[in-house]
Amino acid sequence: MTVPMPGTTTGGATAQPATVASLVPVERQTPINDELAALRDLVIGICPRDATVAFVFTDRLRLTIDVRTAEEIAALETLLPGMAGGVLCRLTRGATPGHSFRRRLTADVER
Repeated sequence: MTVPMPGTTTGGATAQPATVASLVPVERQTPINDELAALRDLVIGICPRDATVAFVFTDRLRLTIDVRTAEEIAALETLLPGMAGGVLCRLTRGATPGHSFRRRLTADVER
């Protein structure tokens, strides 16, 4: 006697799957991810090689850039507001948490 497995039906002597899932992956659109990746790539293009660029979201979306010198911060402060149609605004300077020799520039990201 053949006992059917859960989720299968019996068809004669062999058990057959009740449903067959599609093996072709469904392509999902990711417009927000694509926009943020493009913005990140623009910013990375003007940063020093060892800079760290990241997005942070708490109450609003922010872009953080960690660099080594105050001169690098000053250069970025002049370039960022004019990039990508002005979506980077309200720039603030600060220390990089956990890294006493790095400096952080933070910008709000607005559409």
